[in-house]
Amino acid sequence: MTDPMISGHPDNQTSPVEAAILSTVAYRDCFRCAISLAEMHRFLHGHACTIQELQEALDRTELCQGRLETDGSYYWLKGRRENLTHRQNSETRLQARLKQAQDVARILCNMPHVRMVGLSGALAARNSTAGDDLDFFCITDQGKMWRARAWVVCVRVLDSKTKKLGVCPNYFVSTAALHMEKHTLYIANELALMVPLFGEDIYHEMRAQNLWTNRFLPNATDLPEMTRDLSVRPNRGVKTALEALMNSPIGTWFERFESTRKMRRLNAPGFHDTPHSAFTHERTGQRIFTGEAIEKAWRTRVDTLINGEEK
Repeated sequence: MTDPMISGHPDNQTSPVEAAILSTVAYRDCFRCAISLAEMHRFLHGHACTIQELQEALDRTELCQGRLETDGSYYWLKGRRENLTHRQNSETRLQARLKQAQDVARILCNMPHVRMVGLSGALAARNSTAGDDLDFFCITDQGKMWRARAWVVCVRVLDSKTKKLGVCPNYFVSTAALHMEKHTLYIANELALMVPLFGEDIYHEMRAQNLWTNRFLPNATDLPEMTRDLSVRPNRGVKTALEALMNSPIGTWFERFESTRKMRRLNAPGFHDTPHSAFTHERTGQRIFTGEAIEKAWRTRVDTLINGEEK
């Protein structure tokens, strides 16, 4: 990775591995969260190594020349111990929320033409606060995204009127639109954070179509650890029956009706408060400047830590 923001500089004697560590912890600091050694390794910025080599670097440099602190389990920037408290509070509520997310995923994976259900957002990052939504990233069959989305939205509406778990399926793409158009550290982190609760094969295909993320996060090439304990499977009879219905002329008509209606509405000038990318037949639109504030805050921290500068 060539970004000078995470490179060592001769004038301050920060080695490349120290720069990568500081950059990674600084990024997590933008979310007020301490980071474990395993997470630091997975999300290490631009530096491929083993977790043993990472631990040795932390020990050898005495926590990056005193710029980090640890309690033995988590790491945070010096003077930011509140990040540890925030992380511990998140871990306290984590298992209950993960169980809820898994229960919702069991329903979503049965929806017709849904091929992957990924847990995303703060919960996937183990950094949730009270009241955070259950965010899901859904991948559908090509040419059938809008009918699949309608079924998933029904689950969200039902939840809002019953259990109120905060189900939020906030991004949909089809298998024809797996490549991410923006190549940024923020997007790379979001992809590497995502936990595929259903559809590991599609998850692997999406990662294969976004190999650019390896420049940012060379150690985050495998499945997230939480996948093993949270994966779900659909009821094949239910899913097959629903897909037979949606593959009928009724389903074809509904796809055309729903896509036309929604794209006209969601792409209308002034509909969104912030600039959005276009909603298409194969992808829902997103805020164009998503992640820019986080990356700006991260770069400011890195400048201060590594270059001794504050912008």
